[in-house]
Amino acid sequence: ILCIGLLTSCNSNKNSQTQIPKDKPETGNFGTIVTDKQIEIGTFNASPQGSLISNDKPGDALEGLVLDIPSGAYESETTFKISYAQIKSHAFGSAVTPISPLITVDNGGQFSSEPMVIRVPVNIPEGYIAMGFFYDPKTGNIESMPLSSFDAESVTVSTLHFSSFFISMIEKVLLEKPVDSGFLPGVDDWQFVNRGSYIEPNGHCAGQSATAQWYYLVKPDGADVHLFNLYDNNGQQKTPELWQDDSFGYRLCSVVQKDYTHVISQVDSPDAKWLALTGISYKQNVVNNNITWEKIEVPSLGDEFTRCLFAYGIMVTGQPQQVAIFSNAGGGHAMLVYRVDKDNLYIADPNYPGNTDRRIAFSNGTFTPYNSGANGDEIAKGYGKSYEKILFYPVVAMLPKDKIEQRWAEFKDGTIGSDLFPSYQIKYKDEKGIYKKLEDGYVTNQKVFDAISSDAILSIYRDG
Repeated sequence: ILCIGLLTSCNSNKNSQTQIPKDKPETGNFGTIVTDKQIEIGTFNASPQGSLISNDKPGDALEGLVLDIPSGAYESETTFKISYAQIKSHAFGSAVTPISPLITVDNGGQFSSEPMVIRVPVNIPEGYIAMGFFYDPKTGNIESMPLSSFDAESVTVSTLHFSSFFISMIEKVLLEKPVDSGFLPGVDDWQFVNRGSYIEPNGHCAGQSATAQWYYLVKPDGADVHLFNLYDNNGQQKTPELWQDDSFGYRLCSVVQKDYTHVISQVDSPDAKWLALTGISYKQNVVNNNITWEKIEVPSLGDEFTRCLFAYGIMVTGQPQQVAIFSNAGGGHAMLVYRVDKDNLYIADPNYPGNTDRRIAFSNGTFTPYNSGANGDEIAKGYGKSYEKILFYPVVAMLPKDKIEQRWAEFKDGTIGSDLFPSYQIKYKDEKGIYKKLEDGYVTNQKVFDAISSDAILSIYRDG
């Protein structure tokens, strides 16, 4: 899916010595939500050909809720149980003002192959904006949801999976002040440039962004440990000028990129599907007391509203937010927005690791087009393009954290990508001229070192 680039040249990493600010914010936002008793809306069977589920109970707190499950989302009939509980209190701070109950959509945890859309009836006063947030009662973590549309009476969100979520609102003027997640390129991103790989030749920007964001939130190596250069040379002796030996991390990003592509379904332009979801809502029709709902196109959110989504997402979750950019000439790219002020989105770009100068400018209510390419190597070759569309694109709706956790375990034990990348073996010629399997850590005093693999022969000379 999305693999996109950003701005001019990509090879240098001038900010590899980025200093960690003393006042660096804590990562993530964790808390509790206290609710009233659970109320069931109903249990529904969704067809593989698609289903549109609606709650038309008069007077119900969620009357007008619509869940649209498209054709091809599931291979077989899938049961959805929808319920809700009124939110009595929460511990997420003053930025969170719930305007919906805590809604739970339970389908056994199955991930959809096509984006699903859900319309939530709410009341939004003038001068406020609203968006959806996932809530994990086990961890207390809160995360942003992609927004398709909103009006005074509803918010429409999209996702590939469901758990518990709610809609929150905030006064728009409060989002004009700078908001910072604490994430910082050169500290919290990967150290290598996105160049693509054998399994993802166009790049792995979404995988690189998602894993960096996950690491920043979960901190699997300890609260005070930072990702940048931590796994240079797979965590062995540091070789900052040689990116090719960062093989485990590089494979991890490519494998997670492939996970994205898989769950969104194997189509020519999976990004176009999500792009199409940014301007849809649902209209109620009543004929002879029979209520039906139809999907309708509505104006897109617009750049000013999108800037507010990034600011609100960072403010509430304490995390960087994923941004997707698309070009009218074709193609897209995924990055992280880690700070927002009135005039800029601050970007952590996989094509420019460690670089703190990347920005998407915001002026007179619009984003300035962003110049980039498919990956770092494409940019270096001069194959850049302008990306005109800037979208709020939260990662958790597309790939569950437990999937990244699984890949992280494979990364740690050195098996990441072993089922996807081709296997190979390197042999070397020892002092007696006999070829043997080359193992990590081999040391030799030979004047000429000969190595051979299935498709290459290499001779390395000492002292000239």
